[in-house]
Amino acid sequence: MRNLFIALLPALIAACGASEGTAAEAPKPAAAKPAQAEQKAAPPKVELTETAGTWTKTSDGISPMVVYASAEGEQLFSAACIAGNEDTGGPLLEVKSVSSGDEAGGNIDIFTSAGNARLSAAPDRAPGTASGMTETDGQAAYVLAGGAGEIKIVSGTKGVTFQTNQMLEDLIEACRPAFKAESKEDVTQEGEEAKDAAEEETPSGT
Repeated sequence: MRNLFIALLPALIAACGASEGTAAEAPKPAAAKPAQAEQKAAPPKVELTETAGTWTKTSDGISPMVVYASAEGEQLFSAACIAGNEDTGGPLLEVKSVSSGDEAGGNIDIFTSAGNARLSAAPDRAPGTASGMTETDGQAAYVLAGGAGEIKIVSGTKGVTFQTNQMLEDLIEACRPAFKAESKEDVTQEGEEAKDAAEEETPSGT
């Protein structure tokens, strides 16, 4: 009998070990490492095209405008003088440019030798075009009118570069209200008239 117990002892020990292993609490999984801060998404790559084209002074029947089109006739940029009314106030400058048409196309970014400007824009009726309005004495109008040489226009992931033209500056200057475009000659003449009136009212000495 003792010999039988000794013979069964290894089996009993193995069975107890298995039972204890089952009852033991399962090890907890290793704590997940804290998520690293997401890297700032890189800005979308802009498809910039240098174009050779022509400027045209035209009108839509109501508003004077200037248009820049590629050699193939594609309209890439335009600026129009929109007459003021009770809702908008003074005249406004409407700017249109080619655009990628995606969510990033909610702006028209303008770069010239006179500085940079961002114009809020929305998709235009013409496919692949963005359109926005600005006051004639705003930053965008100043940058467009004062720039010389190359203009870069970016909307969304699409951009174009081309040479500016005197027609653009002339349109913007003519679109500004009369009191803002008052010439130096007018100011000088008004000053002389005021001086003459003051002299006439001053009694002469005896």
